[in-house]
Formats: sequence, C-alpha cells, structure tokens
Amino acid sequence: MAQYQNVVGWAQSRSGHYTSAAITEFLSTTEADAFLVAYAMKYREVKIVTKESSNPNMKNRIKLPEPCDAFGIQYCNLITMFREINERF
Repeated sequence: MAQYQNVVGWAQSRSGHYTSAAITEFLSTTEADAFLVAYAMKYREVKIVTKESSNPNMKNRIKLPEPCDAFGIQYCNLITMFREINERF
C-alpha cells in the first residue's frame, strides 16, 4: 500500500526528533498505529478514535495524533466519538 510507504517515510524522516526505539515501535508489524494511519490516508472519510492526545515534544514514543496531524487525518477520543454519534448513557 503506497500510503503505508508514506507513513514509513514520515516516521524515518523524524529520526532527528524521535528516538530510534520510538520509530521502530511505531513501525513494528505487531503494532497497529502505522497501519491505521495508512488506512485513514487511503479512506479519507474515516476518523481514528484514540485515547492518546497530542504531545509533539515527546521523543520516546510516536503518538497517533502526530502522524494524523502531519497527514491531515481526522482523529478524536472515545467521548467525542460518542457525542458525534449522539450516543447516550
């Protein structure tokens, strides 16, 4: 998938900011984050739901909001998602 290659390129280009361990973890095939970002790049109508919040100064972990912001992908937290679909408890 071409979008996945874009995500890989983005992560590797951030080696001056993130630790190599953070990049390796983000791109690991046992982790979903990079694949979720690539999927959302291909299918722009989707929004990623995550408990993570943006922390661009963090160096030891790539949180989902950072690549989402870089690629213009929509994301929100679980509470926001429930509000958007008018779910009530």
